[in-house]
Amino acid sequence: TAYTNPASLGGNKYKIYINAVGVGFNVMNDYVSWGAPFTARQFLNNKVPSQYQDSTGNVPFKSSYLNQNLNGKNKNLYIETEIRGPAIMYRITKKTAVSFSSRSRIGINISNVSENLAKLAVNGVDTTGLSTSSNITVGSNLDNLKLRTSALAFQEYAFSFGKQFLEIKSFRIKFGVTAKFLVGNAYAYAQGDNIDFKINGIDSVRVNDASFRYGYSDLEKFSNFTPKSLLPSLNGDYGFGWDAGAIIEYDPKATDKLTSKKSNYLFRFGLSIIDRGSIKFKNNATNFAVKAKAPFTFIADSAAEAAFKNGAASEEAKQYVDSIVTSHFDVTKSSEVNYRLPSMLSIQFDYNIFKSFYVGAILYQDIRGIDIEKVTLHRPSQVVLLPRFESGIIEASIPIVLGGDYKVLQAGGFIRVGPVFAGSDNLKALLTQENFYGINTYFGISQGIGRNKDKKKKKEKSSAQAFAKQNIMPF
Repeated sequence: TAYTNPASLGGNKYKIYINAVGVGFNVMNDYVSWGAPFTARQFLNNKVPSQYQDSTGNVPFKSSYLNQNLNGKNKNLYIETEIRGPAIMYRITKKTAVSFSSRSRIGINISNVSENLAKLAVNGVDTTGLSTSSNITVGSNLDNLKLRTSALAFQEYAFSFGKQFLEIKSFRIKFGVTAKFLVGNAYAYAQGDNIDFKINGIDSVRVNDASFRYGYSDLEKFSNFTPKSLLPSLNGDYGFGWDAGAIIEYDPKATDKLTSKKSNYLFRFGLSIIDRGSIKFKNNATNFAVKAKAPFTFIADSAAEAAFKNGAASEEAKQYVDSIVTSHFDVTKSSEVNYRLPSMLSIQFDYNIFKSFYVGAILYQDIRGIDIEKVTLHRPSQVVLLPRFESGIIEASIPIVLGGDYKVLQAGGFIRVGPVFAGSDNLKALLTQENFYGINTYFGISQGIGRNKDKKKKKEKSSAQAFAKQNIMPF
C-alpha cells in the first residue's frame, strides 16, 4: 500500500480506491511470554474458567502466569494501536495517481532496559530472603542500569503521489512520495545510563547515582486510553513528515500463460523510506535533564501513596515526582521537545509463482536507532515472508514473521472476502496457551472502483491491492 511505498500508486488499475476503515493492535516483547493456564483470547473475552476467578468474577493476574526470559541481555517492549481511514486514491491518468489518507496512532516502547530493572518491574521486591535468578531481594545493589522508554500519540494526514515514469521492454519503473501533516496529542519519555541504587526495603531505596532525561504532556491520554483517544483531532502540537519510494516490476510476455491475469507482473521489487519527520511539542510540555546532587534515600511513605492514588498519570503524581526530582537532583528544565517519528527502511519483493499463487517478503529496518540525546519512538525491525493465494473476491495468506528486532518468530493468517479483510501476525497467541511473546490483530474495509481495462491483457489487480497482504498493519 501507499503506507509502505507510495510508488505503488503509479500505474494503478483502479480509477478510485477507498479505504473505509482499518484497525490494528500489536504487542511485542522479548522478556516475558504467556504462561497462564488459559488462553489470551479467553482472558480478553472475559471467558476465563471459574477456578481462576476471584469471588467477584475478576481474574487476578499473577506474575507466575508469565515465563521470564533470563539471559542477561537488555529487554524490549513495543505496543501500538492504530486506526486508518478514511482514505481515497484517485487515478489521474493511466500512469499517475494521488491519494489522501488519515490515521491515528499510539506507540509505546521500552528499549534496551537492563534485565535487573525488568525483573524489578515484573516481580517487585522479594522479601523472603531467598535469592533466585528471577527475583530482586532486599539488600540488592542494582548498578549500571539503562532505561529507554517512550510513548507518542498523534494523528497523520497525508497526501501521496505515485507515477509510472518509465517502461523499458518488460520492465516498469515507478516512483512515489508522501507529504504528511502531523498532529501531536501526547508524549512521554525517560532515558538514562549508569543508574545506580540499592534496595533497602520493600518501600525504600538508596539512590547512589542517577543521570537521565524525562518529559511528558497529557499523560492521561495513555493511562485512560479509550477508542476515542484514536479519533482525529486538531487540538495538539504540529509537525511534518514524509515517505518516498521506488518500485521495479518485471512482466515478460513469455510467462503470460503461467502467471495470473489478476496481477500485472511476474515479480516486483520495492524500496522505500517511511516515517521521516518529527513533531514539536510546546503545549503543556515538560522536560527535565537531571543529575543526582548526592546519594539519597527515597521512602515510599503516605505522601507517595496519596500522590499516586489516582494513578501515575494524575496531576498529583506528576507534581510529587517533580518535587522529588527538584529536591535531590540538579535540574535543567525546558518547555518544548522535538519528538522524532520511528523512521524505517522498507524493502519489498513479490513473485507470482503460478496462476493464483504468490510468495512475497517485506523488510522493515529501523534507521533511527537509539540515541540518548534525541527523543524518538523506536519501532522494532522485522522481516515477513508472505505465501498467499488470490482468486476472485477471496484472498488468503499465512504471514511468517521474524519480529522484535529479528528475535521472535511467529506465524499468522490473513483473509479477505470482497472488501472486508482481517488477520493476525500471531495466531498462536489467540488460539493456544503455549509460550508467545506478543499478540497482534487487525481488520478493515477497503474497495477498488472502476477497473482500467486492458484489451491485450486482462490484468485486474491493482498495485496497491497487491501490496495489501504485505503486513496490512505495519504501523
